[in-house]
Amino acid sequence: WREGMARKLDRPRGHILKDAILVNIAKNSPATMEALENHCGLSKNALSRYAVTVLAIVTTTLEQPEDRLPTAPDAVRLNKTEKAALLNLHKLIDLKCGMLGIAPGLIGNSAELQMLIKTMHGSVALLPAGLRQTEGWRKCFLEDFFSQSRQK
Repeated sequence: WREGMARKLDRPRGHILKDAILVNIAKNSPATMEALENHCGLSKNALSRYAVTVLAIVTTTLEQPEDRLPTAPDAVRLNKTEKAALLNLHKLIDLKCGMLGIAPGLIGNSAELQMLIKTMHGSVALLPAGLRQTEGWRKCFLEDFFSQSRQK
């Protein structure tokens, strides 16, 4: 939901609801507006905008049978070659972000970058759906890395 809302409003995900807030919501499973307000750390602005939707998502999720809930993905483990590629990717991101004055974290988190490297090195058969680095401005930003990787 947050990803879709962020895309719709053309804002970073953290501007919709911060990760820490989502963790609090997951831990507390609020069932009422009061519980959401008192135990999850939402600002008044976020409450007025998203409370009804968040409560509906929590309720729907809690009603799901256990076997329908998603499982945590396995940790991504990189081999020596992939670790070197990830280091090069981080160097490129840091360099370009420094030149452009943007935060490197906007390009992707560690798990996303590791999955990107695994995919590019053939360790993962298919790209995970919605990997942000393979579309839009992030793909353009990383084009140097992609073309360099294709040449090897």
